[in-house]
Amino acid sequence: MNRQPNTIADIDLFFIIFILLLGLATPFIMVFIYSDSNNWASGVQAASSAVAIIASALTVILANRLSINNGIQKQAEADQRVYRMLHSLLLQINEHFDFIRLNAVSGLKSKTSLPENWRPKVGHTAEGWDRYASKASDIRTQITLLKRQLQSISQFNNVIIGDGVIFRKIANLTAHIETMLEEMRAGWELSDGDPKEEITTEYIDPVKYPPSKGLNETQINIGISHYIARGFFSHYIEHETPKEASRIFKEVLTDLKTLITD
Repeated sequence: MNRQPNTIADIDLFFIIFILLLGLATPFIMVFIYSDSNNWASGVQAASSAVAIIASALTVILANRLSINNGIQKQAEADQRVYRMLHSLLLQINEHFDFIRLNAVSGLKSKTSLPENWRPKVGHTAEGWDRYASKASDIRTQITLLKRQLQSISQFNNVIIGDGVIFRKIANLTAHIETMLEEMRAGWELSDGDPKEEITTEYIDPVKYPPSKGLNETQINIGISHYIARGFFSHYIEHETPKEASRIFKEVLTDLKTLITD
């Protein structure tokens, strides 16, 4: 990324050295030319003109160099803002993703914590949930937030990010998460009954919206979240696309940290 500014700097340095050498050599050249002449006034005028030209050239070169340095500094500041925004957004996405992934097991004990303002008013405690409907509601909320954050990060194209490697990794991460959500929906549609539940009977509450014809989009999302909450996708979550997405998360966050300067 810095090859062009560095090349310009090398050219500027060459011309500055050349002009300085020319400026130093001018008085000696004038003495050599006019040493046997009576027209010293013309010699002095010619030397003054040469010095003025050299000074003008140096002024232009230094102004150009200052402009380039300012441009480089502004671009570096803009890059830092983008990297920090990406890092913050990815951390939020990772929170939603981890909540879904870690709680996609049977049982009502919470595997992660939620900020207070994300918790439903009824059915959730610091330790877990009182019923699967509450757990499914939390998971459904996190899926919605995850989708919204994926839409936000998709606005960062290769030009805005400025780093092709980071851009490709984020695109790969987004593709894996979207694939995970699509595959869980496909798994729900292909299921042939309620998922097995290894829980105490006192906690059992009805499974909402198992696969059937005529369900609207809201009912489908509720049905999928109930299946996730009961651990229907636990094996898939730990061994397939979600596991690879988790690996990419760690990798791209580490890469961004190396690019962010204090």
